[in-house]
Amino acid sequence: MGWLRNFIFGVDPAHDDAGLSKRVRDWEAEKNNDMSPQSDDAVDSEKGQEKEQHDGNQHTEPSAYRTASGAKVLPTLTVDRVEPHLSNNLANLELWITLHNRSPYDIEITKVDLLKQSTDPDRFLRAGESHEIRVYRGQTPRDRAYTKAYIDLKITGTGDYFRQEYMINYDLKTSGGASWYVPDALRKSLPPRDI
Repeated sequence: MGWLRNFIFGVDPAHDDAGLSKRVRDWEAEKNNDMSPQSDDAVDSEKGQEKEQHDGNQHTEPSAYRTASGAKVLPTLTVDRVEPHLSNNLANLELWITLHNRSPYDIEITKVDLLKQSTDPDRFLRAGESHEIRVYRGQTPRDRAYTKAYIDLKITGTGDYFRQEYMINYDLKTSGGASWYVPDALRKSLPPRDI
């Protein structure tokens, strides 16, 4: 009930705030500043700002994350290289890809879905940086049933998540009368989707 007493009678000079946490002290200081009387100029400027916001003429400053009209700047992630490592009999495949961040901001690769396997590389890429990651280890596909791959990424500055869809191009390999389809390229099929 000390806050009620302080509200009605003013602050008690014998009251010590040292026992309170910093967050509580900051909150109380902010509350006291909000309750202080304002000059007419400050009130007029606040009303002018509110009017500008309600007029619908909001123009934000362009940044790496938003355009001048307020639209999000979508991340640009490209797969520069797909490097398959095959076993001697072509039955097993390990697939490595080189990702290149062409966005003006840092991103984190959170998940890669490819050929029914999901990997969580948790790899951070700065603007303009590229890095090679392993995305698949298993049997070499015997057909082209899986045509899509997905890469989930996060913009580290805003925390926005996006999903980029890629089409898988295959190269046909044959050995001893058997055939295998080896992924040799990933091509963007759609712009990134906000998830």
